[in-house]
This record gives sequence, C-alpha cells and structure tokens, in this order.
Amino acid sequence: MPLSTPSRLRATLALSLLLLSSGAAASTRGPGTGFTGDPFAAVIEDDNPFAATFLLGTEAGRAQLARLKAEEALRHDVVFARALELKDLRGLITGGHNDVRALRLGLQGRPNCAFCQVPEKLLAWRQRFFGKEDAVLKAAVYDWATMPPERQAWLKDHASPEEVWRRLTYSERQEVLRGWALSEREALLKADPRTRGELGLMGARMNEMTAVLTGNESVAVWQRYAQAEQAVLRLEEARAKLKGSKDPALQAKLAEAEKAKDLDSRLSALGALFDGARIAAPGLRAQAPSRPDQAFTPESRALVAELVKTGMLAETKGTFAGAELTEFYAKVPMKVAIAPTEGSAVAWYWDGVMSFNERHISEFVKARGKSLDDLARDQALLKELNLELVPVFVHEAVHHRQDVWAKAQGIPSNWSQHQEQEAMMAHALFVTQKAKTDKAYAKFLAAHPDSTTVRQAAMLSSRLEQNGADWFSHSVMADHYPERLSLEGVVWCQIALLHNAIYADVDGELKRRAALAQAERTALESGQALAPSYPTNGDWLAAMRKAKTADLKALVDGQRALLAQQPRIYEMYRARLEEATRVTEERLRTLQSGQSAQRVPPPPPNRKKP
Repeated sequence: MPLSTPSRLRATLALSLLLLSSGAAASTRGPGTGFTGDPFAAVIEDDNPFAATFLLGTEAGRAQLARLKAEEALRHDVVFARALELKDLRGLITGGHNDVRALRLGLQGRPNCAFCQVPEKLLAWRQRFFGKEDAVLKAAVYDWATMPPERQAWLKDHASPEEVWRRLTYSERQEVLRGWALSEREALLKADPRTRGELGLMGARMNEMTAVLTGNESVAVWQRYAQAEQAVLRLEEARAKLKGSKDPALQAKLAEAEKAKDLDSRLSALGALFDGARIAAPGLRAQAPSRPDQAFTPESRALVAELVKTGMLAETKGTFAGAELTEFYAKVPMKVAIAPTEGSAVAWYWDGVMSFNERHISEFVKARGKSLDDLARDQALLKELNLELVPVFVHEAVHHRQDVWAKAQGIPSNWSQHQEQEAMMAHALFVTQKAKTDKAYAKFLAAHPDSTTVRQAAMLSSRLEQNGADWFSHSVMADHYPERLSLEGVVWCQIALLHNAIYADVDGELKRRAALAQAERTALESGQALAPSYPTNGDWLAAMRKAKTADLKALVDGQRALLAQQPRIYEMYRARLEEATRVTEERLRTLQSGQSAQRVPPPPPNRKKP
C-alpha cells in the first residue's frame, strides 16, 4: 500500500456524518475531562475536544463508546476516529508549552487534521474552546503580523504579499518559507564568524531558520555553530592566556589560528596551541577535525560496539531497569551497533538492533585527547563512556521491549509519543536511582555538566522527582518530540490510511473491474503482484490498476480486519502506558522514602497474545 496517507478521509467521513448525526450540537464543556451532554453529537457536530477527552480518557466515556460499538458499529467508528483526532489536536495546541517551533513541527506532522490547514479556523477553534487568543499559535501558523519585517519583505519579493499569504493553507505557507530557510541553511553552512558579535548574528539567523525546518534538516547547521562557537571563544581565551608569553612556538600557533582562512584550519591550529600550552579544552577538542585514530572504520565500529554491549547491562545492575533488562536480554538477543547518521540522536532502536551515533562517541574520545583504540586499552576511559551512554541505553532498550511486546500481541509497533513517554520515564527513573545508589555515577554527573547526555539525564531526573511520573504525559510533545503524533494521533492516521485505501482506492478499482467486459476481467485475474510499499501515491495507484483481482480482494479483507482492530490496539497501548506511569510513580516513591528497593514493583503488562 502507499507510504503516504491520502487526504480523502475527511470528505468520506463528512458524508458518513451527514448520515449518522442527529440532534443539535452539544457544546457544554468544562476543564480537564469534565463534560456533560451528548458526547457523540459534541464530537462529530461540534468538534468538541472536551467531549473527545471524556470519551477516550475516562472510564465512563470508554463505557459509552463500548455500548455505542455494540449498538451502532458504523456510528462508533466515525465517533472514535473523530475523537482520536480532536484529543490529539488538543494535546498539540494546549500541551503546556510555549514554543513556536514545537507547534510548527507538530502541525507539519498532521497534514490531514481537522483545522490545521486553515490557520484562521485553527485559531478560531482554539479561542472558542480554550477561551483566549494564543500569540504563540498565531506565530506558529505564520500569521503575517507575527513575522519580522525582513521576512515579510522576502515574501513580497517572492509573489506572496499579505493579501495572497492570508489565503494560503498552513502547508502552502510552510512550503514557501522552506525555500527561504533552505537557502539560509546553505549560507550558514559556510559562515565563519570571527567575533562574538558575528557569532551572535549567526545564532540569531540559525534560530530563525530552525523554526521553519525539521530537526534533521537543521543538524548540520547546529554542528557548524558549535564549531564556530569553540573557535571564537577559545581564540579569545588563547589571546588572554598567552598575552605575556615569549614562547615562539606558541606565538606562532596563535598567529596561525588568527590568520586561518577557514574554520577547520582555525580549530586545528587552536587544538595544537592548547595542547602545546597544556590548557584543558575538551569542548574545542570535541569540535576539532578528527585525527586518523579518532575516526571510525568498519573494524573500530565492531570493536567499540562489542565494548559498549558488554558494559551496558553491567552499569544497570542494582536498578529497577537493570532487573528487567537482564531478564529481557536473557531471552532476546542484544544487538548493538555503532553507526553514522545525519541526525542528532545519540542512539536509536530499529528492528532488533540498538545503534549508537558514532559522531557522539568520536567527540567523546576527542574531548579527552584519546583515540578509539584507547577504549580497549584504558578501562577508566571505557567506564566513563559507559556512564555517558547507559541512560540512553535504558531508553532505547525500552523501545526494544515495546517492539517485542507489540509483536507478541499481534499488533503494529506504533512508534510515536506514547512510546517515548514510557521510555523517558524509564530513563529518568534509572538516572534517579543510579545517582542515589552509585557514588561513581553521581560523581560523573557532577563532573560533566557540559555533556548533552548528562544535561538531559539531570533534567529528566529532576522533573521526575519534582513533578512525578505524570509530568511526562504533558511534556514529551513540546520538549522532546514535537514532530511525533500522540497515541490518539497515530491511531487516527492508521484509520485514515486504511479507510482511504479500502474505500477510495481498492473498492473503487474493484467496482471499475466489475463493470468491465468478461475478457478484460479475466485478464486482470492474472495481473501483477503487489509490492509491500510504494514511494508515492501515484506509484501505488498505477500498480493497483495492474494488480491481480484476488490480491486486491485479499487486501480489502485484511485492511478491513485491521481497521476493525484499531479500538483494541488503542486500548492496549493506552493500558500499557497507564500501567507504566503507575509503576514509575510507585518506584519513585520507594526511592524517595529511602526504603529498600529489593521488592521491585511489577513491570508494565506483557500479556500473551489473545
């Protein structure tokens, strides 16, 4: 089936709503999940997010949905799909954040949502149900008045003056501004600031650019800025520290750094200067070009992967996470790889393999003036790397467990915010517990405040201790994964994909074939086999026209069955996340009370496939 979600579901559902809806729109609402009135009418006629939250987020609401499914299955499907969409949109718009970029990334991830494409409707819906105009949301949808004068001027020069701009959908506005942002990215990748003032200008331009592009599109510029920052600050430091020095070699290196024609040359010269002067500069070393023995090869990737694999479980011993992961990896192969990536992630899990970002490890050894081979020779260095990586290992291992669990239930691995919420709770709890019980780890955290993994670990642990496990249900979207859908959003999109594939594409093709002459129908009985996926919707439609009729009928039956399972899939993930939150809170209280943690509360449910 096609990889992209077609955009016809709303029109199809709109027809269903005309047939299924009855009664006046119910608009009664209250804070949180408080809702009175007919939630079904409120959802499908009034787009009421409070009714949606009531139906999906309370026992009473879920009971009403179950009764509706038993009595009116078709109406249930429409209500369920719309409620998912509205609850997801409510979380996006009112997720407790105040971040323009997070909202933009969230809107980009929801091209088929009810209101996202027409900015005025989205703003009106926000104000109608939540009581006030949202300046951050206005900026997120590129309201003309919120953009700086230079951006307005650029738009006017590119055939998008204000009167044209107001008529564009959100996606159209985003696409226009991507043209500007991509050209800005190319310019910033060549930027070579020499002073703090120039560095500040680069940072301001970078922030504007990254407010339009995705995280992966921005990574290279972030890296360029980090290198430029080290070059500017360390050159200032070198001038100050060598002001009275008469060492000709050091003065020559300083002159070389000052006259360097490009950023890499300046970083290299500064690295040699600081080494010669025996001045600690881990940030500079991390950003400087790699020596040959600090750059990964296939052989060193395999070596470091094995070293990391051996150390990870050892560092989790004595923790809740360690007990669970030791049991898990006694039954499931633990596969670790070191891999290159253009993204910024320190590690990631996919299809049974946990991969660590080789750039992060390379910067780790460079910052300490070491080589990759030193990891095998220097136990203290390897220990430090393991302490750096182990919280991320716990996080990604949760994703591995989620994947295995989903397959055991016979349901898809719906990678999105709810998966990250569970992983981040485990991440935070592990750091909290290890810092309380392992003096070496507590000392490591205190000694490396500039490490990105340490900063994140400390922040997550602090949030967990201060706000409890429930904080993660409000924070994941805005703070860490704004481009990801919520559990409701990902199930909604699955319904959208299945609904369109069944009713708009395949059913339409089967009806077309039914009207053909017998000879044409017979020829299509031996058509081409369908591929597992297609690059574009056009490719899918072309292939479908040539596919075997029996294959299309089987696809319809399979997709109808999967469509019918969506409420069960949603309920299983919802129950798992609720249980993970409860267990995290119970374990946190155990740690905070100072009681023995020998009695480990039960892990999230791992029921056998029904």
